[in-house]
Amino acid sequence: MQLNPFPADDVTVGRYISYLAMVGRKRSTIRRHMTSIAEMHRRRGIEDVPTESHAVKRVWKGIRNDKKRERVTKKAATLIEDIRAMVAVQPDTLLGLRNRLVLLIGYAGSFRRSEIVSLQCEDVKFVRNGVEILLRYSKTDQMGVGRKIAIGYGTRLDTCPVRNLQEWIERTGISAGPLFRRFTPQGRITDKGLSAQMVALIVKDAARRAGLPNAHEYSGHSLRAGAATQGARNKADAHVIMNQTGHKSRAMLDEYIREANLWDDTLTNYLGL
Repeated sequence: MQLNPFPADDVTVGRYISYLAMVGRKRSTIRRHMTSIAEMHRRRGIEDVPTESHAVKRVWKGIRNDKKRERVTKKAATLIEDIRAMVAVQPDTLLGLRNRLVLLIGYAGSFRRSEIVSLQCEDVKFVRNGVEILLRYSKTDQMGVGRKIAIGYGTRLDTCPVRNLQEWIERTGISAGPLFRRFTPQGRITDKGLSAQMVALIVKDAARRAGLPNAHEYSGHSLRAGAATQGARNKADAHVIMNQTGHKSRAMLDEYIREANLWDDTLTNYLGL
């Protein structure tokens, strides 16, 4: 059967999302693909988008109901005491400064690891209250509309993301291109940016060296999850957290809030055990 990529019909889209499900893509990922397909058709003046057809909706319903297909593995969230410990074990070298900054900017900005590695020097603007970082693309911004992230000064020199960023730029002298750079085995900085996998390795290595419990459970996502959890624990308003993380709905954020409040008051306190 000949399938037309654009304009796509319901058969093409149905087979496409079925394929994504078959190869193990998450429901949230498939949903974003469908949203992008619909938006692309509408931008070309096609209002009768294939994702809204009954056939595609039936396929999508089947994917959503297939609970065996998706198994979510939660990563450990880095709370502030974890961040302080992970920063403290970084060596006093340029490589150590880079790793420290990855942790601090990733945490303060609530960035995904893909967002961390996408940052360019041109996206950074120091202002009176701290630094503004332009996030040009993100997982939920496939069209590249972009949004600004505000990161303020910290209360401690060692964990202040702004001062560490200033030091990184001053010591490296970089003014354009990737903000976070790779190093050669000999310790020389290059003009190549980090990969998302390298961010995960930086977090894992820092957790291991800091002696954090279950260090193997930490990953690049731990920074983002930790910021949301710590914010909720410190009673930040939901809209403040969502403004930083870019969450579009409360559903995922509520997971972090429940995690943060887990030990506030437990039923065992009332059971007389």
